[in-house]
Amino acid sequence: MSTSIPVVDDSTVDREIVSLACESLDCEVDMASNADETIRLHGDKQHDLILTDYQMAPTNGIDLVLTLKETNPEVVCVVMTAHVDSTLSNFVVQHWLPLVIHKPIRPVNLRDRLRVLLRRHRGATATVSSVALSNRMDQCVALLGQSPEICSVRKRVREVVKSDLPLLIEGAPGIGKPQIAEFIHKNGPYGDSQYLYCDCSQLEPHECERKLIAEDGTHGTLLKEAWHGTLALSNVHLLPAVIQVELAKAFPEIIRETHLLCLLDKPLDEIMGDGLLDDMLYFRLSLESVHISDLSARAVDVDEMVRFVASNPERFELSRKPQPIEVDALVAYMRKTYLERNVEELIERVREYCA
Repeated sequence: MSTSIPVVDDSTVDREIVSLACESLDCEVDMASNADETIRLHGDKQHDLILTDYQMAPTNGIDLVLTLKETNPEVVCVVMTAHVDSTLSNFVVQHWLPLVIHKPIRPVNLRDRLRVLLRRHRGATATVSSVALSNRMDQCVALLGQSPEICSVRKRVREVVKSDLPLLIEGAPGIGKPQIAEFIHKNGPYGDSQYLYCDCSQLEPHECERKLIAEDGTHGTLLKEAWHGTLALSNVHLLPAVIQVELAKAFPEIIRETHLLCLLDKPLDEIMGDGLLDDMLYFRLSLESVHISDLSARAVDVDEMVRFVASNPERFELSRKPQPIEVDALVAYMRKTYLERNVEELIERVREYCA
């Protein structure tokens, strides 16, 4: 069934650009140049999605959104603007709006964002072939190597990357879990939407309620910002017990609209055995998982990782690109070195060598 979308902008050019992007997704477009026209159109059709400019006179985009939500709290409103000021930024977070669409508008980017908002492919623009996915893994340092352990991880990533179910990523500190989480996001069903990362071990108690979830179940700013996107939470077992309980309660609601990735520095069962995790949260997290082994258990992978880092000086902030003979010497040295912080320390050592 075709979706009807009102495009509200006092700029004729911007209205036409946005309308073309909507029509390319088989949406019916209603164009309006001001808030009064929009309210009248919405009263007749009760649209599910509305795109509005921010800076309009006499009624701006914020006031229009507030008026529309008074009559239809479920309507999804997206604000378009060339400049995000503090007023708009706070409003978006407080009212759970999707992220702002920036001007000048690029039709391709807008179309991808609309796919997410319309829940069509959750932001993925195309199905990634197995060969293409494998090639992309070769650009993620944490997934490099030929050991049986990392081959098993790569196979598992190929299986879970197409899913929007919550996923647990286990592995020692510094093994590259955030990089793998972001890879899964970019190549998965939420790939063109926002990606947010939060290390729960860095949150003060009051920040847990403000950013994640309060004792009364109220969602925090981070959960709101991640709506229709991906949220990677690291070390959830370090959250206060009451926050873990509320997070477990809200889990079904969160994962309906957010791809939730949880990253743990220890095996889930070990954390549970230490009494650090709420029982229900344990159950929620234990359904789908990927485990990454320490580099000490797969030293053969160090060779490919070192060579990859050394060949990408800008990406890894190396002072210079080492010569081939230097890289060979560095590989030989790193094979014999115990890397306590795994991939993170490997990158640091290559960086130090090139200083």
